[in-house]
Amino acid sequence: MYEGLGLKGAQQRDMVVEAVIDQIIEEARTGEIGDGKIFLVPVSDVIRVCTGEHGGKAERMVGGQSDVSTAA
Repeated sequence: MYEGLGLKGAQQRDMVVEAVIDQIIEEARTGEIGDGKIFLVPVSDVIRVCTGEHGGKAERMVGGQSDVSTAA
């Protein structure tokens, strides 16, 4: 999804990741033991099960953020 976008794409990806992490923490934190942990792991590929598509084609969701951005 962000391949070939260079530094700007990496920065955008990092901002999205941080926003998601912040939201999860805000919603899940009670201050008690057992609130949970967030694991960030590299993903080498994505496969859409119903079509068998790999990579960027499988990653894209109709009506997703990229569609919203281009419609504006």
